Amino acid sequence: MRDLVNDRATSGQILRFLVLGGTNTVVTTAAFYGLATFLPSSAAFTIVYAAGLAFVVLVTPRYVFGSRSTRTRRLLLALWYLGTYAVGIGVISLLTSVADAPRIAVVLGTVLVTAPLGFIGARLLVAGPAVSRPGRRRRGREPSRIAAHEIAGSVVKENVPANAVAAGDPARIVASVDGAPEAPAREIRLPATAGPWVTTTGVRSVTVHGLTRARDLRGALTAVEVSELEFVPRRLFVVYDVPSESVRGAHAHRTCSQFLICLSGGVSCLVDDGAARAEIRLDRSDVGLYVSSMVWGTQWKYTRDAVLLVLASHPYNPDDYIRDYEEFLELAEGSHSAR
Repeated sequence: MRDLVNDRATSGQILRFLVLGGTNTVVTTAAFYGLATFLPSSAAFTIVYAAGLAFVVLVTPRYVFGSRSTRTRRLLLALWYLGTYAVGIGVISLLTSVADAPRIAVVLGTVLVTAPLGFIGARLLVAGPAVSRPGRRRRGREPSRIAAHEIAGSVVKENVPANAVAAGDPARIVASVDGAPEAPAREIRLPATAGPWVTTTGVRSVTVHGLTRARDLRGALTAVEVSELEFVPRRLFVVYDVPSESVRGAHAHRTCSQFLICLSGGVSCLVDDGAARAEIRLDRSDVGLYVSSMVWGTQWKYTRDAVLLVLASHPYNPDDYIRDYEEFLELAEGSHSAR
């Protein structure tokens, strides 16, 4: 079943590559042939290959493989195509100097060798292992697939979030793994006493807050003074009725900060700043978790009665979300360097 999904995903990528890459190839081949009438074949190939390289690096990752490319991936792809260019020059030299082939044979022979190499490089460096495309998603809504783990025999019908382990038929999230051995998720133990108190997590700009709590014969009350928060909330939303195997979040924000309070039940929160990771269990209504911008956040292990209140520092903005974990790591590295 999984092989079938992978075969279909790869077939779709090949089809899109043939359509988009074919158009590029036809145009550049025609230009190659035209320029070769008054320029040496190697010079003509260099000119059209440079133009085609710019097109491929900018267009292939998103429109062929359905992934947003990072600077590192584009650089690697460009280096691969430069290597392919060297192969093309070698083919031209072989056909012109050794075989004394006609111009049309030189052009077609070079294209037939370099085009498959271009697909292989883009497939390996941009897409990675094939994944199914369960349907068209709105821009900015595709979950990250970096560091996802799927146990053999699992039937995966949706993308697995970063640092999650999926198993079963249908596959469900059964565990979380550390993104790197040098950055294990630290489990944060919270004080049992009522607030106010603040506990650090080891993750940059992520703190756990004990809230003011009052209880008597009439019931219990938890209070939060807005002036005590790190920001003035401009939006709030409530998450509930989450299946226990589901993972929510799995993204970071460029500018928005959040304050999470589990009003009922329990939920585990994984936070990651690119250098350190921590897991915090929210199962008390008098505990809040502050998560600043540029921190990757994931919520999982929801109990059936979990109700999670989230206060946000900014209104909803889809462009504020970072949903690709590798992109987040690059941006976080730059943020740490700036500090």
